[in-house]
Amino acid sequence: MPNNELNIYIPNNLSVGIIQSQLINKGNHFFSKKYSSIKYHANIKNQKKLIDLTVVNIKWYKTLLSSLLKLPDETNIYTRSIWEFLLVLVVGKLLKKSYVIYDYRGLISSEFSFNNGSLLKLIILKFCEKLPAKYANEIHTVSIKFKNHLEDKFRTKVHHVIPCLVNEVRLPVQTPVDGKIKFIYVGSMSKWQKIDVVLNLYKKIHQKIDCSLTIITNEPVKAKKQINDNEKNDIDILTGDNAFVLEQLKSHHVGFLFRDNYLFNNVASPVKLLEYITNGVLPFMSDHIGDYSQLTKNLKISIQEKNTISREEIMDKRNQLFKIKNQLDIFSWSNYDEEKYFNLIISNK
Repeated sequence: MPNNELNIYIPNNLSVGIIQSQLINKGNHFFSKKYSSIKYHANIKNQKKLIDLTVVNIKWYKTLLSSLLKLPDETNIYTRSIWEFLLVLVVGKLLKKSYVIYDYRGLISSEFSFNNGSLLKLIILKFCEKLPAKYANEIHTVSIKFKNHLEDKFRTKVHHVIPCLVNEVRLPVQTPVDGKIKFIYVGSMSKWQKIDVVLNLYKKIHQKIDCSLTIITNEPVKAKKQINDNEKNDIDILTGDNAFVLEQLKSHHVGFLFRDNYLFNNVASPVKLLEYITNGVLPFMSDHIGDYSQLTKNLKISIQEKNTISREEIMDKRNQLFKIKNQLDIFSWSNYDEEKYFNLIISNK
């Protein structure tokens, strides 16, 4: 039988914020209930980048193979990278008889297809993507829709659904909105985040009500090019880290979040949505956003995509968001309850 130690492997391509919020926190709040010892493993090339992580037990390695070979037999391994899983499967499971946990975070084949990748690479990705479903001992994913997709497509069992959670629910004290309605958009200028739709909708809304828009992005130059000089319409462009974003959310009222009807969007769990609602920002959103399009409809705390909205509708829905703030606690790592999450999504569907 595997021992009671869990070895969590940190992929090379993740930002420090995601590692802290979605890997370290998962270890501290979820896996710590089952495992007496948790060790994190990361490539030594990332040591400078990860120096500020609030984790003590981290092991640095030069190659993934060397790290896996040093693990004791019959241990427990967690990975969320398709490419890491290939080596974990051979060395960890087959050679060392380890218990392997794989976490499906997204559908890379669907994203690759969206970006018009080559057919041969797409076939390889689809093949690699189904290997964890077949050979991992335990499967995790981030949404009920993703769970259903995996179980239908790969005939596998998904053991846990754990969305991208937030550190804490930080709804500010609700105050009357007497002046401008403050809209916010947080994200990149990528086509799939539909910044063009956001700007067009905001332009129409600005003609109807007194409002402003703050865009927070790591691509400020591209953002400025998106905005016609004659149509600035009270738009500010800012850039900053996640702490800066969370601070800005406190002073805004409505957040844009739009996605197209692609498979990778339908199964996703964008932490941005939870950051909005747990900071008192009402989502103005589309369908096709993982479980959250249905969740926000059930709770009556979103405005669904349409050509324009009124000040009264914003105020009514935002009041509802503050009324149900106690129900939002389950979206923090310390209070997440899988059964309650399922009930929130499935109820009134």
